[in-house]
Amino acid sequence: MDNGTINEIWVDVGAHRGEKTFEKAQSDPGIMVYAFEPDPRVICERAGILSNFIAMPMAVTISNGVSRFYVGSDSATSSLFPFHEEGVKKWKGGGDLRTVEEVYVPTIRLDTFLDYMRIGRVDCLKVDAQGSDLDVLMSAGDRIRDVRKIVVEVYLTPLPVYEGGRNSRQVVVDFLTEQGFELKGAEKQTHGQEENLTFVNKGVVPGRSRHAFTEGWFSSSESRGTATFDEKGSMEINKARLDHLDRLGLELSGKTVLDAGCGVGHLAGYFAGKGCDVMCLDAREENITMLKKNYPRLNATVADVEKESMRAYGQFDIVFCYGLLYHLENPAAAIRNLARACGRTLLLETCVTDSRAPVMQLVRESGDNDQALSGIGCRPSESYVLMLLLSEGFSNIYLPSVRPEHRDYKYAARDDGSHWRDGSVMRRVIIASREPLSDVLLRDARDIYPEIYGFFT
Repeated sequence: MDNGTINEIWVDVGAHRGEKTFEKAQSDPGIMVYAFEPDPRVICERAGILSNFIAMPMAVTISNGVSRFYVGSDSATSSLFPFHEEGVKKWKGGGDLRTVEEVYVPTIRLDTFLDYMRIGRVDCLKVDAQGSDLDVLMSAGDRIRDVRKIVVEVYLTPLPVYEGGRNSRQVVVDFLTEQGFELKGAEKQTHGQEENLTFVNKGVVPGRSRHAFTEGWFSSSESRGTATFDEKGSMEINKARLDHLDRLGLELSGKTVLDAGCGVGHLAGYFAGKGCDVMCLDAREENITMLKKNYPRLNATVADVEKESMRAYGQFDIVFCYGLLYHLENPAAAIRNLARACGRTLLLETCVTDSRAPVMQLVRESGDNDQALSGIGCRPSESYVLMLLLSEGFSNIYLPSVRPEHRDYKYAARDDGSHWRDGSVMRRVIIASREPLSDVLLRDARDIYPEIYGFFT
């Protein structure tokens, strides 16, 4: 996707499987959709298919943090609110509605999300939040003025289906009218018990930005070729990475290893030195050509981890993915492809967004050989990566308690949505395994992000 093609930003709250927005994103690459759905088992079915449909596995409500989530017998009826017993009894077709599971999910305010993502204007906000629709709208705060169109579900019955639900038609109309919106359309549904209302902003929404791309750390558009891998900064961070791997003491010797995003092979040589059988993959032919010149004994080929099945290259004890994920516009697709080639352990290092919430920012990058192939990279939060890994069946995920000796790793978490601090990016190492690991320097991610594990225990 060319970073100049995004013309509209859509936010889908209560996306479920993207029934209302996925096909729109599929048919129009100029629309970027951020799809919020608290149940990752549902929304992750769509993750990684389109680079302009980004799954956000969390709830939008009036506070940032975590909240109890009531999973319905029909996943489309799951809500932050429990069912209203009398309301369900009077609801046509409500006989089978019940809560089958209660979990905790991460939550975020809409204005917090928009500020994190540097989104200046939202062209369409669709809200179908099963009773908490008004809370979603209120969570936009003053940023609701930056929304052009809102499509929101309301109930028409005397009693709500959800306890605490405040999304009656009149309440929502009054609120949005007060905010400067005009009701333009209404579509009845669910046997006439609900309506989807369409509102437009009567004011001018100029938008501080037409898209959600933030700037990466390189501004030059001229490629430095493969020489970029041998510059002082690159060599320093590679040394810190490999010293850190040694310190962790993982069982790496003699394993089969897939090095995804291998560049010119400098890190693959580390595994070759441990007697590993290494397969190197990179999307740039120039990088692979230089790798074969520098390390003629390494197996290497051109491959795109976002678009190709890594399983075609075999099953590997270790999948090594350092310095790649954040150079991709579609990390969910990459993790899915890498997971299917991973027999035991996935070693992952990435630049991150400083947020406990599972969010991901897109950034522009230069044309250098160690940067994004498409010109668009990403900065996922740690919890976003955890959610993707859990969705791919990794039940054992760890964050090292010691970090590499390099300034990029030495930041203190502030939960402020930034991906750049004090002149440096922020990096984290994440280790996922098919089997439990007992290394004392590894912290179980479920102890750090318990709210992410609600659906995977």
